[in-house]
Amino acid sequence: MTSFNKSDIERALQTPESVSRAIEILGNNQREDELSSRATNAQNGIGFTSCWASAGTHLWQFVTGYDARSKTNKWGRKCLSHPNWQRAKIIRRKVHNNDCADAVQLGRKIALHHWRQLGSLLAVQHPVPATQTPVPQPEPQADFEMIAIPTDKVAMAIAILKAAGVF
Repeated sequence: MTSFNKSDIERALQTPESVSRAIEILGNNQREDELSSRATNAQNGIGFTSCWASAGTHLWQFVTGYDARSKTNKWGRKCLSHPNWQRAKIIRRKVHNNDCADAVQLGRKIALHHWRQLGSLLAVQHPVPATQTPVPQPEPQADFEMIAIPTDKVAMAIAILKAAGVF
């Protein structure tokens, strides 16, 4: 393993994409119960420290699009430079309370506080897409072998099939 220091991490955190990746790395180091409670329950030296747990978890959720409480992917991945960070009331408040100009600057501040955990940021730079790439949906396949319809609903079924371009 190569050794690195805080200035190496500081140089690596020059772009919003690398800051977003650093927040993702730190959030992925958190335990699942810590992410859902937005607090640090175990002082194990990985993930966010207790003073940055709430702000870090909110930024992590913004970057990954994953809601730790409901355990669902609610929105697409975003970079911290994405303008929607201003719509998130909690992130706006954290930015203001920590005397930062924007979410990227807050993320950089949090990442530099946890610089010892970011060695993987130097090894591989994975850019965070600024927009969500749409996942192609498979074409629905219909089974036309038999459709049982009550006799009084045949006219309505034919009208629906014609409107859908099937009949």
